[in-house]
Amino acid sequence: MNLSDHLRQQLSQVNAKRWVVGFSGGADSVALLHVLTSLNLSCPIVALHVNHHISEASDEWQAHCERQTSSFGVPIEVMHCHFSNPSIVNEQGARDARYKNFEGFLVDGDVLLLAHHADDQFETTLLRLARGDGLRGVLGIPSGRAVGKGSILRPLLDVTRRDIESYCSQHALSVISDPANFDSRFLRSRVRQSLVPVFEDVIPEARQRVNESRQKLEQSYRTMLELFAVVGSGHTGIHRFGHWWRPLDELSDQRDWLHFWLSEKLSIQFRSTVFDTLLSALDFDDDQHFELKHPDGDFYWYDQRLWFCPKVTASVSTPMPAKSFQWFGDFYTVSEQVSGLRFRPG
Repeated sequence: MNLSDHLRQQLSQVNAKRWVVGFSGGADSVALLHVLTSLNLSCPIVALHVNHHISEASDEWQAHCERQTSSFGVPIEVMHCHFSNPSIVNEQGARDARYKNFEGFLVDGDVLLLAHHADDQFETTLLRLARGDGLRGVLGIPSGRAVGKGSILRPLLDVTRRDIESYCSQHALSVISDPANFDSRFLRSRVRQSLVPVFEDVIPEARQRVNESRQKLEQSYRTMLELFAVVGSGHTGIHRFGHWWRPLDELSDQRDWLHFWLSEKLSIQFRSTVFDTLLSALDFDDDQHFELKHPDGDFYWYDQRLWFCPKVTASVSTPMPAKSFQWFGDFYTVSEQVSGLRFRPG
């Protein structure tokens, strides 16, 4: 595969004011940045390196990335993750911290390019199938999404690790090899080293077939989203108490409809155990108490609806209204009491 032609085609319809390349120093991100600089695009390019401070070699890797981007003529920004006990940080914890840094760095018009490739996609699909994820999870790594004030794009999802390593070898590019990628303590590493070779030995075209199946499922998922957007318009909404969701009588199984509301409407990330708990609320009567606390807010079951009340962290920098104010279409009066403020429907 010609990486230059592939990347040019992937970026041709993307409206970016600045390209931000997630740069770890590994073969995939090195190849991505090197190809990007060769395209002579009009937008400025900046490399973004996240130092997790987990490995003893973290600072050495950072210095390597700074030298390499300098040789490419690309400025680099370094962000740092600080963990109270780095020795016990798992893959998910490192990922969450990394993406939090991404979100804080991006500004309007930024497109963050990440170098996930076809092998990553294959491993992710196998992992999520084994984990029992639903349709959305089995679709694997999304090609793009909004994050913070910018967006993420993964232009190498159709490129194999072999193609990437071949490109780096052809151009004599120095790359970092993270020992964690071969550490059997990590599930993904075990899948990469033990499961994937067996798949490809038994079914040589397994990677291609799994990818074709994933693409068909993705089309089915898009069709389902379009249908839900139409038939479910009166079954979700927002009230002064929060967001609400109501089952669709036309469906015998509410799983996909509930998943649509959580992931597409609320953009909430959740584990299967949380989802199953929320699904169980559908069997509750209104006189039964259901409450589930989530990092993003609280869920309740009331009036034959599932409610989500997001967490709000805000500071008041302006005086409270002296008499009344409008909130979600209703008027309220506010008065100051010894114990605080009192709000009443007005």
